[in-house]
Amino acid sequence: MGGSPGSGGVIARLFVQATFFVLCDTYATELPSVRPPDVIPLGVSAMPLYIVPKGDVQATPTKRLNDQTLRDLAHRAANEEVGAANFETKLSYKFADDRITEVDLTFMLTIEMPVWPNYGHRPEAERREWDRFYRALLEHEQGHIAIFRREARGTFTVLLAEQRSTIEDKLVQETERIQRLSDAYDRDTDHGRKQKTSNGTTIIVAR
Repeated sequence: MGGSPGSGGVIARLFVQATFFVLCDTYATELPSVRPPDVIPLGVSAMPLYIVPKGDVQATPTKRLNDQTLRDLAHRAANEEVGAANFETKLSYKFADDRITEVDLTFMLTIEMPVWPNYGHRPEAERREWDRFYRALLEHEQGHIAIFRREARGTFTVLLAEQRSTIEDKLVQETERIQRLSDAYDRDTDHGRKQKTSNGTTIIVAR
C-alpha cells in the first residue's frame, strides 16, 4: 500500500477480486458491521463495487488429506480446519497536501478447499459422505466470503473520509475489524460443525 502526490478532483474506485462468487450471504447479514459515515468529503464520487469474475469461480484445492479411510478423515476434520477463506487488500491513493484526491482499493478473496487423493479407492458410501461434507464445508467458507464482500464497501467509504496521514492506519484497523467478524462467525458455528447448511454440518459421519 502507498500513496503518491497528485492534484485535481477526487476519484474513487473500489475493486473486489474474488476466487469464489457468493450467491447467498444469509448468515453474514446477521453480523454487526461498520456504519459508513453520513457525510463523504466534498468531491468524492464512489464508483460501483466490482466483483471479478462475475460468475462462479472454482475454489482452490490446496490441502491434501492423505488419510486412508473416511474414519481417519473424520478424526482430522474434528480437530483441525481443512478449508479456509481469506482476504487481502491492496490500497493505492493520490493526495494534494494532506488531502486524499484519489483512492483505489482492491479486496482479493480466496477459498481453499481440501483434496482427498484416496477418494477413488474407497467404498461408495464413504465417497458419498465425503461429497456431502465437502459441499457443507464449501457453504461454510462462502459465509466468510459473504462477510468480506459485505464489509468491503463500508471499508472503502470509511477510507474516503481519511487524510494522507491516517488512511493506511485506518485500513489496518478495518482489516482487523473484518477479521474479527470472520473469527466470530467461526466461533458461532464451530467452523461449520454447528452450522445447518443445505448439506448438513461439517462433521464427517464415518460408519
